[in-house]
Amino acid sequence: MVTQEQIAALTAEDLDLGLARPPFGTEHFASRLILQEALLLAVPTGHRLAALDRPANADDLAGEPLIFHSQGKARYFYDLMVRMIPLTQERVVHSVSQILTMLWLVSAGRGLAFVPASATLLGIPGVTFVPLATLTTAGMPHPAHGAGGGGRGAVLPGPARPAGR
Repeated sequence: MVTQEQIAALTAEDLDLGLARPPFGTEHFASRLILQEALLLAVPTGHRLAALDRPANADDLAGEPLIFHSQGKARYFYDLMVRMIPLTQERVVHSVSQILTMLWLVSAGRGLAFVPASATLLGIPGVTFVPLATLTTAGMPHPAHGAGGGGRGAVLPGPARPAGR
């Protein structure tokens, strides 16, 4: 489930715990940072950006078709990305809510996508991951939070885990 769906399920007490990306109602839920990871650019294998010997920057993306995060269902990623890159709607060829869907569309040559570094673990053939230069000061790594409680204030036990572990 995307964050909004998890929040609804937590509120309805159908879930006891979720992994979510902020912002979400901290007045109703307690949370703890459990992972922070970098964003990468997913490109079709053989794409010109896969051969860069440096991180990709905003200029490298000019004119490229984008597979973008759904404004409604993946709001966290959508908001993060529109702060990082100049976006015109005609560049967005697909809007989806799931990272796995994005990667299969990239593999099919439908465009480029911004994904968390953990997406490299999915092993989708035909996708190469390119590091991103910090495109703006808003382009910080994205966090995942454990949230729970349905108003009960539960949090995940233990310390936050650093990225890469």
